[in-house]
Amino acid sequence: MSKHTLVATVEEGSATLNRVLSLFRQRSFAIESLSIGRTNEPGIMRLTMVVDGARSAVEQVTKQLYKVVEVRKVSDLSDDAASNVNWRWSKSAARQRRSAPK
Repeated sequence: MSKHTLVATVEEGSATLNRVLSLFRQRSFAIESLSIGRTNEPGIMRLTMVVDGARSAVEQVTKQLYKVVEVRKVSDLSDDAASNVNWRWSKSAARQRRSAPK
């Protein structure tokens, strides 16, 4: 099992958070960290959750999240592809800093 950082954009509503958290509770997922904030788009919130679980289980929960009507998008930031992109970006930024005139 490994830690996964999931980010979901959801429509703002009184029952939205309860529905998302109930989905994790029903599947016996422990949320280690939860952060909720507004986005620049009115009526849309961003949920950031850190969960511990096998990749297949996290993928299944992600699919289930899309069944919650208010959920617009879910991303797993701990995917190898996302890490690879961040690594490439930081390497490119470091190169640019080294070659910048002083």
